[in-house]
Amino acid sequence: MRFRNNVRRVVFVGLCICLLSVVTPIPAAQATNPPANCPTTISTSNPNASPAAKQVLTYLWELPTHSTNRVIAGQFGAYGDGADAATSSARLQKIFDETGKWVGLTGMDYHTWDINHYNNLAMPNAYLIEQWQSGSLVTVSWHAINPWTSGESNDWEYPKGSINTPVVRELITPGTAVNARWMQIIGNIADGLKELQDKGVVVIWRPFHEMNGEWFWWSRQTQADFSALWQHMYNYFTNERGLNNILWGFSPNLNGGKDSRRTDYYWPGDEYVDVVGVDKYMALNENPLSLDQWGDYKLLIAKCKPFGIFEFGPTPADAQPDSPRYDYTRLIRDIKNRYPRTVFFQAWEWHWALSENKNIKQLLNDPWIVTQDELPKWDAETSS
Repeated sequence: MRFRNNVRRVVFVGLCICLLSVVTPIPAAQATNPPANCPTTISTSNPNASPAAKQVLTYLWELPTHSTNRVIAGQFGAYGDGADAATSSARLQKIFDETGKWVGLTGMDYHTWDINHYNNLAMPNAYLIEQWQSGSLVTVSWHAINPWTSGESNDWEYPKGSINTPVVRELITPGTAVNARWMQIIGNIADGLKELQDKGVVVIWRPFHEMNGEWFWWSRQTQADFSALWQHMYNYFTNERGLNNILWGFSPNLNGGKDSRRTDYYWPGDEYVDVVGVDKYMALNENPLSLDQWGDYKLLIAKCKPFGIFEFGPTPADAQPDSPRYDYTRLIRDIKNRYPRTVFFQAWEWHWALSENKNIKQLLNDPWIVTQDELPKWDAETSS
């Protein structure tokens, strides 16, 4: 995510670039076959998932069997730090004006509306509802506020001292003050997701992302504590709040090196996840794209879930108009040749966006790409 330490990202990118030559293309036969030991069909983690949610998951799982139209092109909407629904819609319009195509996936992050707008999720939800009703798939991420301090997601302050990793198990231990606060926080988030459910919107919900990094308060946990935190939210949203419109997205950071926590280190269990993917930020001169330098891609596709790139950020030196721009045709080229189980990507906002880079018309007209007009129509299920 954008405010995380850029120096760390550049160092990690450097590690990847120096060994790109060892990455070999994946044989064409592997482009359609599920990974070894994976079933040919898939079921939602929630057996009570809505018909539309089940259809979306099945569609994602089957995309790699298609000869064309198999990678959904996405553009993230807004994180809330200066951008909003209007700027997000304007960005999509700019992409359409250049390409004649609407992207097939977009998303919002509940962060700023949660922390500054008194839990008013009306603005991001209005955008998500509009985009879903227009025919796009939608994702929701959440840079969750620090429940001990109400600070940002990268606020490490903690009652036992800022040098100590917050113990997330306290959040799910009844009787603690922070548990009461946490239940209020996630209750508000559940309310927002319920509004989407009432409008028939299927959401790829992506909590606690980049958990294998070290920049968020939910990072650096034990495997058991992180899994307990994830499972607690899953059970609360699914069993107590009846949110059957959610597909749960597990989204680690792309591994920074052989000594970093691998992408499946914090896996909460097969029965708690529907979709897997990575957040990938890189220097413009990373060519070809490296998603498997340390086995990250293989680890995740072995989970037998649809795989995508939840956040994609080709990073120029700065955001100035004369900065070099990324050629987005390289992305689909490398997905075809190296990562053919990839079924979607979501370009991040700001200078990472499709609209700020090169050759997006060629990208969105590539035979492998799925745009909004090429997505199926899902079963409508609304309460109003």
